Amino acid sequence: MAKKITYDKLKKELIDVFSNVVPTMFADAIGKDLQNEVKHFIEHGEYNTLNPSFVAVGIVDTRKYLDSVKEINEGNKSIVYTTDPKGKKLEYGTEADENKGLRSAKLIKWAERKGLPNPPVTGKRIAERIRKEGTVEKPHWRPAIQSVKFGNKELIDEIKPKIIQELKRRFRWTIAKYVMLIMVAKYI
Repeated sequence: MAKKITYDKLKKELIDVFSNVVPTMFADAIGKDLQNEVKHFIEHGEYNTLNPSFVAVGIVDTRKYLDSVKEINEGNKSIVYTTDPKGKKLEYGTEADENKGLRSAKLIKWAERKGLPNPPVTGKRIAERIRKEGTVEKPHWRPAIQSVKFGNKELIDEIKPKIIQELKRRFRWTIAKYVMLIMVAKYI
């Protein structure tokens, strides 16, 4: 014989679903969305350079920085972060005094990887300019955060079936419960 579910038990289960399960689903979806947006801006964003007549597309050189963007979900919160220590310098740029120890050799190798003409001269000139002026900010986290729409329709449409599945898992179905579930799902 099927167990009778009282209104209070149903209410308690619904409160649990909407206070624990749903926030976890939203956190996970938002975290993954933010991670994808950050990576998109790293690869395809347009950024100013020290030379005002040049615009750089993307800030990825060896993919090390791109691969350092991680997302972890801890219950009802999602954390998106980078393991690369130069992330803050890329996002906000640097002042000249932060680059006093910059070696030309690093930028010569960079110029070679980029296929720039005369890499030894180009690398040295860029290193001198960075030591003198600092680096230009290349904001990729801030626009990514702005582009993630918290509570956007696509996110809700993605999560709604998961909520219904969770509710189905918790309850034996009768017509009345199914009708109530549809009514609840309409408002999320």
